Amino acid sequence: MSNQKIMPKFKLEVGAFLVSDKRQLQIIDREYRPKIKYKNDKPFTSNEKWYKYKCYKCGNTDWAIEQALCGKQKIGCNVCCNSPSKVVSGINDLTITARWMIKYFENPKDAEKYTRGSSKIVDMVCPDCGRHHKNKISTVYANHNLSCPCQDGWSYPNKFMYSVLEQSGVNFETEKIFDWSKGRMYDDYIEYNGLKIITEQHGIQHYIDHPLNKKSRNLKEEQENDKMKYNLAMENGIDYYFTIDCRESTKEHIKNSIINSELFKILNINPENINFDKCDKFASSNMAKQVCDYRNEHPDMTMKEIAPLFHVCHDTIRNWVKKGAKLGWCTYEKFDDLKLRYQREDMPVNNRPIHCITTDTYHRSATKFVEYYQSLTGKKLCARNIRSVCTGKRNHVNNMNFEYITQEQFNQLKEKYPDKVYGELFVSHAS
Repeated sequence: MSNQKIMPKFKLEVGAFLVSDKRQLQIIDREYRPKIKYKNDKPFTSNEKWYKYKCYKCGNTDWAIEQALCGKQKIGCNVCCNSPSKVVSGINDLTITARWMIKYFENPKDAEKYTRGSSKIVDMVCPDCGRHHKNKISTVYANHNLSCPCQDGWSYPNKFMYSVLEQSGVNFETEKIFDWSKGRMYDDYIEYNGLKIITEQHGIQHYIDHPLNKKSRNLKEEQENDKMKYNLAMENGIDYYFTIDCRESTKEHIKNSIINSELFKILNINPENINFDKCDKFASSNMAKQVCDYRNEHPDMTMKEIAPLFHVCHDTIRNWVKKGAKLGWCTYEKFDDLKLRYQREDMPVNNRPIHCITTDTYHRSATKFVEYYQSLTGKKLCARNIRSVCTGKRNHVNNMNFEYITQEQFNQLKEKYPDKVYGELFVSHAS
């Protein structure tokens, strides 16, 4: 009897093809590789079966163990699969698969060293504020963001949809809170041809338990909240409610999710008229930085006037400007808009002080006089009627006469006759 060890049989022949949606491989060689293993703490030699393959998608050749190729994993090429483990410059490095990440490397050439799924922790720098970070490449890719403190706080999916809607030219608002929504915020609100439409971009935390789930809200609570928001919208006149699957923050996934919804059909949008590369580029940008740059280029516009141009509320613009001022992107002072409107002689009526000629008292505004008068007499007047007297459209209100004075006069009188002047001093509007 021969003492020669019987080697395990190969399942695949040289020349065999492995073809599916995920792989196009041909076996071009095979070999046994001895490996020391242990059983009951005793070592023994196991002959593993390895195959050399060639990928007909990208041309890569490499080796893989049999159970990986033939088992449940049925792995593909380690260069062009969804989660590549081997980097080949010019084929699957970041400069090819995630060009938006190049800006995070001080030396752009370094982006050629890694794949988008790399678990390597590397030094990165924020292109907007210059902060340095140590980040895992796969995490930055998954979040589609460096997560720098200077960022605008918007997710990639929400900014992607923003760009889609902006390119389509429809009338829309972001982060919309309705009187009926019980404080709940909706990602986008669109009005088109008399229709009221909402879109919600749902990240992975809406589908599975994930670290992105809020600490105070697990998956079940997240989904219950989603259902509540939908029901509230349907009960309050919303015609269409689109939930966009954004569990992957990638251009192709979100693009397909939007196209596969009926949103474009309802809005009469031809997908070919949307530049999705532009959406991707915008979604990878920092809106806070854009707003600050716009503010610098248009010093004659107030933040309240800038807000609708960016389809966001005034508070969001102010928060971005305040953040940008700390980073040196622009300047900000508490009463910037008020000063600018004063310089333009475009003062809001609530900031125009008045003199009640009849009582010889001074008040910060007509509204403040109404409050003062009601506290004394219990009677309520109409501030609009008082302003009409000041502009000469009415003769009097309750036999009282009024006139406008300037903010400087109000401040001077406040210091000189504090008992006759009611209201806080106006901030200096000197330029």
